[in-house]
Amino acid sequence: LNMLMLSQKYYYWLPQHDRQVRRNFDVSGAKQLKNLFAYARKIGKGPEWVSPDNWARLLKYWAGTDFQKLSAQNKKNRSSDPEGVGPSLHTCGSIPITERRRRLVLCNINIH
Repeated sequence: LNMLMLSQKYYYWLPQHDRQVRRNFDVSGAKQLKNLFAYARKIGKGPEWVSPDNWARLLKYWAGTDFQKLSAQNKKNRSSDPEGVGPSLHTCGSIPITERRRRLVLCNINIH
C-alpha cells in the first residue's frame, strides 16, 4: 500500500498540488530513511523489516572502500572552514552563509 495514498485518508489537498505534495513526501521520507539507517548502523542492529540477508549486504556496502572514501570526503566537507569564519553548515541558496557574511563585512554592514 502506497503511504502517500494512505495519508490521503487523513489529509486533503487540491489536485493541482499533487506534484508538490509527492515531492515533499519523497524528500521527507528519504531523510527519515537515511536517519533511520544511520542510527541502525551506529548501534549495529538492523530494523526488523530488513531481512538478515539485506542487512548483511548493507553492512558489506558500508564497510567497502567506495563508501568509506565517500564518507571521509563528506565528513571533511562538513567540517570545512572556508576563509576562517567557522564550519560551513548551511547555505542560503547557491551562496554559502560564510560568503554572504564576508560580503556584508566588505560592505560595512553590521551583522550582529
